[in-house]
Amino acid sequence: RDSQRHMHTLQQELQESQRQIKELTHLMERKNEQLQTTEIQCEQTIGELRTAINQLKQQLQQAQQRVEEEQHAREEREGQVRELTKQLQAMKGLGIENIMEQNATQNMRWQKES
Repeated sequence: RDSQRHMHTLQQELQESQRQIKELTHLMERKNEQLQTTEIQCEQTIGELRTAINQLKQQLQQAQQRVEEEQHAREEREGQVRELTKQLQAMKGLGIENIMEQNATQNMRWQKES
């Protein structure tokens, strides 16, 4: 009689263990699905980040190119200003600025008259 009771107890423990194993297996399957979903989301995020990084690199290159172009244009303007300043100094040395001022004044008179 004791052995029957003992056998019954063992069967109950076995059934309880099997129930726990099923529960844990189900839980592990759900966790695995969640991990797979998370992995997919991470891969998508990584792809989005790579795209954003590439766009930023392009924008940076374009900005650097614009800066270089603006610098070149500024250097050209500065060269033109230096050249015009030299020409002006040369004209002043010859006393031509008075003639230029007289011409400008005469031009304004003619414009008013016409």
